[in-house]
Parts: sequence; structure tokens; C-alpha cells
Amino acid sequence: MTIRCINNAEACIVNAEACIVNAEACIVNAEACIVNAEACIVNAEACIVNAEACIVNAAVCYVNAMACYVNAMACIVNAEACIRKDAINYHKDAINRRLYKRLIIVETAIHRVSYLNRTILPS
Repeated sequence: MTIRCINNAEACIVNAEACIVNAEACIVNAEACIVNAEACIVNAEACIVNAEACIVNAAVCYVNAMACYVNAMACIVNAEACIRKDAINYHKDAINRRLYKRLIIVETAIHRVSYLNRTILPS
């Protein structure tokens, strides 16, 4: 029973790590999109569509990152129910810290894209 629970917890950690990697890739794309939009100010008319698509993608990325965080937390709760709490706490805290830091980065990117949308590319 305990071995199965540990294996499930480890699989959950691997999934959370993969989700972090995906969120980081999404952040990199959002950052690149911001740079492209800023470089396109001269040709703003041609870039508005791309910038708006970037904003939508960044918002989707944020939603996905939040869903990933919620899923990881649910997985940890399940693991806690399965094995001793002190055995999983280290993993729980480590994942929580890493995911939270990544979500802060995603939120920052979203705010930057929103600022770009309000100031550089007004409707």
C-alpha cells in the first residue's frame, strides 16, 4: 500500500514538474511576443492583430498554469491521504514553492502584456 502511494506521489511530482516546464515555455513565448510588439510600434497597424493574439495566448497560459497548480495541489492532498503526512510534506512544500514562484512569473508577464495592450496598442 505504502509503495503504491509513494509511486503515485512521485508520478504527481513528475507531472507537476512537466507542467512547470510548459508554463515556463509559455512565459518565454509571451515575453518574446512582448518584445516583438514593442519592436513593431513603428508598424503598429500591422502588429495589432499579432499583439492581440499574444494577449489571448498569455491569458490562456495563465489559466493553464493556474489549473496546473490546482491539479498539483489536489494530487498532493490525495497523496497525503494515502501515506504518512511527514513523508510527503517535503515534496508538498517543494512543489508548492516552485509552482507559486512560476505563477508569479506568469502573472508578471500577463501584467506586462496588459500594459502593452493599454498603452501601446489602444483600441
